[in-house]
Amino acid sequence: MKNILLVTGIFTLFLLSCPQPSGPSKGNTNTNNDNKNKTAIVFNNTQGLCAVSVYSDHQRKETDKIATVPAGNSSQKIEWRPSDSYPFYFSYTITLNGVNNFSINFIPARGKDQKLVRIDANITNNIVIPKLDETLSNPDALLSRDSYISIQNVSSFSFKLQRGAVLIPPDKAASAVVNAGERALYTINPDAASLYKLLVGADYRDFTGTVDRFEAGHFYEFYFDGNAISLFSKIPVTVANMPPPTIKQSTPPPSPHV
Repeated sequence: MKNILLVTGIFTLFLLSCPQPSGPSKGNTNTNNDNKNKTAIVFNNTQGLCAVSVYSDHQRKETDKIATVPAGNSSQKIEWRPSDSYPFYFSYTITLNGVNNFSINFIPARGKDQKLVRIDANITNNIVIPKLDETLSNPDALLSRDSYISIQNVSSFSFKLQRGAVLIPPDKAASAVVNAGERALYTINPDAASLYKLLVGADYRDFTGTVDRFEAGHFYEFYFDGNAISLFSKIPVTVANMPPPTIKQSTPPPSPHV
């Protein structure tokens, strides 16, 4: 019995002398340590061709968005934590010169769609966003696999776009009807133009004589005057057809760090 009590006492002393694992901080007991682990980051898009959204995850969900930075500008300072290696993921907003109310999101090929950076403590880390043309395999690369149609209704009639027997509503619209004076934008799969028609009342108008096929990565602008569909322009969705950035006057960002 004495031996058992002796062993139990020694084991208890051993447990009391062992360091306890640290858990999450509670209250304000570790305020100083928390402050040491905080720093700031700025996303630098001053040399960019277009607006860029920055995400903390490759899935690019809205809840993972950190900032959207216009071309020619930098983001505001964002509180962050230091890290030896942290990945940021990008999505580029593509617009076309001379085309209003049109934009698409472009994500470069894997590896070029992200940047791994070091985030140091006690400074403002200037993270330079890769320029769009630096993420492409060649400067003439098409920035989409879809086709885009714009139809301006300059007639006094309404119309509906139809593929085969299926009505197609304009992008972000609940109804397929396009009234007189309205402009409709459509995102479609590349296909033969003969598959598409405008339903006007009980009659059809086709795209015969305008284009043979809607090609991937191209924007088509049409006018409908009540009798015929006319092609106004066909624009490849490429860097060369993007508008120059509008640079806002702001405080210059810190010198590039990463």
